[in-house]
Amino acid sequence: MQPGDLLAGRYDLQRPLGEGGMAQVWEARDRHLDRMVAVKVIDDALTRDPGFLVRFFSEAQAVARINHPNVIGILDFGEVDGRPYLVLEQAEGGTVSDIVERAPVAPATAARLIAGAAAGAGAAHDVGVVHRDIKPSNVLVDQRGEPQLADFGIASTTGGEDLTATGAALGSPHYISPEQAQDIETTPTSDVYSLGIVLYQLLTGRLPFDGSNATAIAIAHVEKRPDPPSMIVETVPPDLEAIVLKCLEKDPAARFSDGRALAIALAAWLTRNEVAAVTPNAESRSPFRVTTKNTAVAAVAVLLIVLSAFAVAVPSDGGSEVSLPQVGFEGGLPEGASKSPSPTPTDEDATAEIAPTASIDDVTEEEQDDARSEQDRDRRPRQRGRPHRPTNDNDEPEPETSPTPTETEPADASPQPSPSPTAEQYHSAEEQESEPAPPEAEPQPAPSSSPSGGP
Repeated sequence: MQPGDLLAGRYDLQRPLGEGGMAQVWEARDRHLDRMVAVKVIDDALTRDPGFLVRFFSEAQAVARINHPNVIGILDFGEVDGRPYLVLEQAEGGTVSDIVERAPVAPATAARLIAGAAAGAGAAHDVGVVHRDIKPSNVLVDQRGEPQLADFGIASTTGGEDLTATGAALGSPHYISPEQAQDIETTPTSDVYSLGIVLYQLLTGRLPFDGSNATAIAIAHVEKRPDPPSMIVETVPPDLEAIVLKCLEKDPAARFSDGRALAIALAAWLTRNEVAAVTPNAESRSPFRVTTKNTAVAAVAVLLIVLSAFAVAVPSDGGSEVSLPQVGFEGGLPEGASKSPSPTPTDEDATAEIAPTASIDDVTEEEQDDARSEQDRDRRPRQRGRPHRPTNDNDEPEPETSPTPTETEPADASPQPSPSPTAEQYHSAEEQESEPAPPEAEPQPAPSSSPSGGP
């Protein structure tokens, strides 16, 4: 075959992609669907085996049952001029072999690649297919960087016959499992071992086992234990190293049970470590880091400031002026007094103030005369020790209306329902000092506290 040949009247061969012991792989264009595909044409020598075609098409049917984004799917298969072929999806972007040449790579990159390949192998294991030849060149990488497992050329069905030619080599020497090296029945754990070797190579840039020939390498797989990856590259994380060494256990029962279990373990590791592995110095790049916690605190602080400003700056009576709290007290203003104009009292406010007070009719005429006399005497200079009776702002007698709170009393204090005894007490004190008591008023007992106690 050569470029320009038309295979099966549909696939236009463009250029060879590779050649192995079993087949040639070509890049071709599907004329019917106008897309690029990969065509795998089996070697002439294998077609001489009478049972080969049966095994080959059994392989095609088994792999066609695998439907997973990390597996290169089979689109078509057939036979032309006595040579069977497979039509596969084409993954543009290279293979893991290209990445291994630059190894060691970042732990997160290595884990992500093998997790995808393991997920694809797990999908094959779910339908009873063991790949048996997982290696870097069989793990393709598409343009998005997603790995895809390919080339089930020497696959076998679990508990069934090999889907390859009799006597064909079972995998590549550096990546085969100990049971493959000893020609023991393979299981999904055999693919786990091969995936562990590829992961080891990505992390360290070396193979765990090597030798002068295939036999020496096979013996090493069976008898030797690999050096821990951290002995080669100190930055390999211990928990990722533990996953690698679990894959490379000699006893298949000690490994991950299948590709899906390995993929889950690597995905969990990536969840715990991927951010730190990809950007180890992300926090130190800028001192102005925005976190969810800081954002929430800032939002609450802004909300509190806005609410405070709204509570302080409230327009009075719908006007444009606002009443601000007094910072200082000028001119001896009592605590709590406001320099801003008070709102105009309503009828309800006046009713609330007058309702609980005593009526003017409840005060006798004699008591009113006594109160006037007391107010006249209070205008004289006060002597030290004499109690001071509160007056209004103009130092004039209180009007003969319902008493209201004075400056020295709290504005919200409830008035007494009976006539204030304060006038009588003041009258008694004045009577003892200078003038005789009026004949109408009854003498009142002296105050209990000494007047020398000060005002």
